[in-house]
Amino acid sequence: LIGRALRGRRDEVVLATNLTLTGAGQDLVWTNGALNLASNTLTVGRNVSIGPGATTLGVAVADATRAGRLTASGAVSGIDNVELFVTVSAEPEEVQGRTYLVLSNSTPLVAVFGSVTWLEGWRGRADYTGNGGREVTLSSIGRRAGTLFTVR
Repeated sequence: LIGRALRGRRDEVVLATNLTLTGAGQDLVWTNGALNLASNTLTVGRNVSIGPGATTLGVAVADATRAGRLTASGAVSGIDNVELFVTVSAEPEEVQGRTYLVLSNSTPLVAVFGSVTWLEGWRGRADYTGNGGREVTLSSIGRRAGTLFTVR
């Protein structure tokens, strides 16, 4: 279920397939390092707590219908502790006009990602208002000149 770290990062966990954590009373406590969802979904049956030692949440937009996603039945707290890294492997025409849900939880988010970085010449918009502030979506995805674009 968990793959090897990409780009030589030793502190990165890469989700190789979808993963559902549904144990009774089970929370996910992310204390440090990077979590790369790739284009998979991590579903947590209760709460997700992201600590100040966490660094980045990676998501990949794979095609017209699939992008990495973190879903919690409870609350997700601490997203302002991490930077969202977005990669796109789809062709530009596949993502044009599409919206991708990358985070959802049961309560309105009280913070936004520390920053959003679009990698490898892509750009887009992160929106925090979906479902009454309970979701983060990506939209307006397209190519950008250069190799890195950061929204702060």
